[in-house]
Parts: sequence; C-alpha cells; structure tokens
Amino acid sequence: MCTPIGRLSDEIIVHIMKESDSYHYRDRENPDGIGFRSAFAVCSRWRNIAINSPILWTRIPLPITSDIFSLFVERSRNLPLSVYIRTSNAIAFEGMLDILGSSLRRILARIVFLYISWNPGWGNTKEVTQSLNNFLAEHIKGMEFTSLTTLHIDSHTLHYDPNIELNMPVLKNLRYDGLPYSFPRFINTDSVVKLSLKGTPICHWELPEIIDAFSHVKYLNLGDIQPPDNDEEMDPEASTWLPKLRTLHLHTANVGYLDETVRYLDVPLMAFMHLKTWHDPESSVSFQDFMSRYLVEAYDWSVVTVPIEPRSPARIFHHTVLSQTKCDFDLKFGAESEAIIPLLELAPYSSNLSTIDLTVQHLPPLPDLIQAISHWSNVQFLGVHTEATEFERLLEAFLTFERDSPLPCPLLETFDCTMTKFQGELVIRLLEGRKARGAPLQELTYTKGFLDQPETDARESSFSAQARALVEKVDEVDPVEGPDPEDYCATEIDRRLPFI
Repeated sequence: MCTPIGRLSDEIIVHIMKESDSYHYRDRENPDGIGFRSAFAVCSRWRNIAINSPILWTRIPLPITSDIFSLFVERSRNLPLSVYIRTSNAIAFEGMLDILGSSLRRILARIVFLYISWNPGWGNTKEVTQSLNNFLAEHIKGMEFTSLTTLHIDSHTLHYDPNIELNMPVLKNLRYDGLPYSFPRFINTDSVVKLSLKGTPICHWELPEIIDAFSHVKYLNLGDIQPPDNDEEMDPEASTWLPKLRTLHLHTANVGYLDETVRYLDVPLMAFMHLKTWHDPESSVSFQDFMSRYLVEAYDWSVVTVPIEPRSPARIFHHTVLSQTKCDFDLKFGAESEAIIPLLELAPYSSNLSTIDLTVQHLPPLPDLIQAISHWSNVQFLGVHTEATEFERLLEAFLTFERDSPLPCPLLETFDCTMTKFQGELVIRLLEGRKARGAPLQELTYTKGFLDQPETDARESSFSAQARALVEKVDEVDPVEGPDPEDYCATEIDRRLPFI
C-alpha cells in the first residue's frame, strides 16, 4: 500500500478496469482463450477486485465455450447484461451454434443490449452457413426477451428464409443493417421509439412493409433509399402517419425518391428532417420543385457549401429551412463543381423569408441577382459569405436599382458579410443609398482586416467611421482561425448529426 497505485481505492480500480475492458472487449471473442486485460492481473488485490466486481462481467461476447460463458454468468450475478454476437470474427468450433443458442436461452431475461453481427461464410466462419432468421427460429422462437431495450442487427445474408417473429415487449432502440426481405417481425412495436435502417438499402416502395408497424417512433433513420430494380412504384396516394415522430434522417439516390418518401411518411409539423440526396438529371422531381414547396412558407433559409471531399471540385449544398407551418429541415444536396445556388429559380417562393444566410463559393450572374433580390420583400437579416468578386457582384445588384425603382429588401435591418473581402466604397454607396431612401440599415457586421486591399490601418478606420455615420450599429469581428474551407468537407457536417 506504500506505492501510489497501492493507495487507489477499490472504486477507482474498478473504474480503471471497466474502461480498459470497454475498450478491449473484442479480444474476448476467441473461445480457446479469453484475452482478459492486463489490468485484471496487476496484482492479487486487483485480481480479487476484478473477480468480485459483477459490473466487469456484464459485457458478454458470443459465441464462446460453455465453461467461459458460465464464468461470465456467475460473476455478473443478477446484473443486466450487454451481449455481442459476432459470427464473422469468431473461430468456429464443434457445436458452436447449438452452444450459442443454449447460452442465449440461459440469459435471455437479463439481456438489455443485444448486438448481432451475422454474416455466414464471411471471415473465418465458412462452417457457419445458417442464416440468422433460421438460427433464431430454431433456438429462440416464441421466447421473450423480457428486459431488452436496445437491439442492433448487422446481417447481410442472401438467404430468402421466412422472417422470424421476435418477442421484445420493452424494446426502445432498434437498428437494422441488412437486406429488407430479412427484416424480422415483432409481436409488439409500441415501445420502439428509435428505428434506424441506416445500413439497409431499401427501395422506396418497400417502406410500407417495414415502417407501417412502427407508429410510435420518435426517431427514424432511413439511410439508403435506392432506385427500384424493376418497375414497381409506391402508390402515390399511400401514406403512413407517425404522430410522435420528432427526428427523421433520410438519404436517397435523387430528389424524386426523397420527395416520394417524405410524402409517404406524412411527417408531422413538430418533426425535424435531416435529408441528403444528389443531383440526378433523370430525377422525376427537380431540386427547385422540392425546395419551393417549403420555402414559400418558410421564414429562415441558410445555405453552406463545402467540398464533398477535401479539395474536391464537387460540392455539397447544405440548406437549412425553418417554417411555422411545415416541419423544419436541413438538406445536403450533392452537385457538380459548376453548380450555383438557384437563387433566381427560388426567388418567387422567397417572399416570406425574414432571414437569408448564404455561405457559398459562387453567386449567380448579375441579371439573376438583380431579379432575385427584388423578391426578398420581407428579408430583415441578410448574410453573405463568399469570395470578393462574388460579393462585389451582389453589391452591384443592389446599386442597380435607381431611386424611382422599388427598393430591394425594403425591410432589411442587418447585413452580415463576415469572412468576406469587400470594397469599402461599394458598401458605403449601398449604405448611403438606403439611408437616402428612408430605409437605413440598423446593423452592419464585417471581419477586421477584410477591407479589400487596405493600404493602411487608417483607411480601414476611415471606412469604419463612415459606416458608423450611416448605420446604427457596426460590428467589427475578429477573423476566425480554422482550417482552409477547401479542407473542410461534407463528412464534417455529417459527424454533427448522429442518430443512434
């Protein structure tokens, strides 16, 4: 007890072992010799603590031999269990599936978390040819998973075997990564609040067979809606009502399938949709048609463009739309490098917007910009973050309107051009023109040092003084340090939107 490690309390030692075991639990998949962590055997005291701490034995990897399995069951006492079944990593041994079935039946009532990775014939398990559904039908059929709250199945078996019916009365979180025709059936789905089919390639017309049974879900992830292999289509009049849905993640091959799926799901107003799709010239619905139905009733629209991959010419346009009368959503739309946000095409549907915030590499040509901003009659906040030449063209669009022409954005109060280089003369002309016409800006925000080609600090101070004489509030913000925007890619946005 004289050494620092010897003075650690039993509780701290258990915590160290638990973290070590959590990180390395996959080492326990070899039935010929479980690879327990070295932390379990630092000394006799640590070994005794490990043996007598049930929490350290509640994560059980299967399949394992009967004697090792019994060790886990006994030492975990009556605590709830997390079970991990992996046929693709296990080393097959005689009677493995029978022992696996027997092991499951023995602890069925104690399992709260169950992960099954079942891919017959993959890796080291060519002997394991039985499909997951057939295994469950043979060994578990009709039995109740009394305590199970989370189930994750990863099974891409090609067997066309009958779907097993599972009895999991308190299941809350269900994730299925596999083929839709192997999706299991459930005796009762009322308790399921999270449903993820992220790794399941589904044709949109197959959705009713799966989704209709889960009317109580709050979180739904449909990660891979694919075009059909034949002429089958979803009934345009069909729909399913998910009244408790609050979050939808949906990834489709093109806008047409996205549109059909959203219409079928009849997403309630209180839900938020995370959508992802790609440009496809053969899509039955255009991007503009899809967006227009939501923009026409929206009050807030923001767009951020990033490379699909670092330094890639292809872009993801990340739209976020907020509305009082339709569900809010963000949409990641993949397009080629020459794509430009269709401000002109969407302008007729933008008249109710009060906030527009654009972080884009390119803006439309000058004639398109002139027409677009003439529709923004209710915009109060306008943010534009782009390249210097693109921003200059936007300013020219605003300055094109003569005094006797209708003032673009008559309600505009805040203009945010942070992280955008600009010509001070053009901005001052814009501010002067709006003040002369009785619609002065209330707030201007820009980034220090971004006045285009400032010769001296005095020139920037002069611009600031002129701006403050024309605008009630001028904010000069410090530059944001971070990676080059070209090194920031769409996968970074995806990481902000975890599901299950």
